[in-house]
Amino acid sequence: MLADYLRRSGEEVCVLRNDVSAAELESLDFSAMVLSPGPGTPASAGNLMKLLVPYVHRLPVLGVCLGHQALGMHFGASLRKSRRPMHGKVSTVSQKSRHPVFTGLPEQFEVTRYHSLELQDLPAELEVLLETDRGELMAFCHRNLPLMGLQFHPEAHLTQHGEQLLQNWIDLYVKKSGMAQLLADTLSGLP
Repeated sequence: MLADYLRRSGEEVCVLRNDVSAAELESLDFSAMVLSPGPGTPASAGNLMKLLVPYVHRLPVLGVCLGHQALGMHFGASLRKSRRPMHGKVSTVSQKSRHPVFTGLPEQFEVTRYHSLELQDLPAELEVLLETDRGELMAFCHRNLPLMGLQFHPEAHLTQHGEQLLQNWIDLYVKKSGMAQLLADTLSGLP
């Protein structure tokens, strides 16, 4: 469904599995990457962590759920078991920092969560964008790179403004930079 949302933006989308080789990935022509949700931890998600390394400093990257966790860990955040597993649960999030990706979205909105792990101890280069009322991190961006992580699922039916959020990300990072093809991959998804 995430790939469907991205396709509706008019961008070309290529979906890959998390066991793709570095050589296969390098042979593709893409200019942005979406790290999708999946089970387990980023470290157990096939080649995800290794394949992420060459791209985070040269392409726009959006991490969703497990992809969000992978991006955070790549920059030094730690991963812990959530105090409360949130599988199919809806939470209200609040904007902690104004960011262009939230253009046209309210200060607070509801998101759907499917996770039992969460990032903590974000490094200074990552900025908190959204939190729940309990202070749980739901979105961050890199202060200098076109990278963003969403712990929640923007494609879930009960997430408010999810499609607009994805479109804003594409408009801000993909179209604005003149990039035209998305690699909406499942590097973090099911093998």
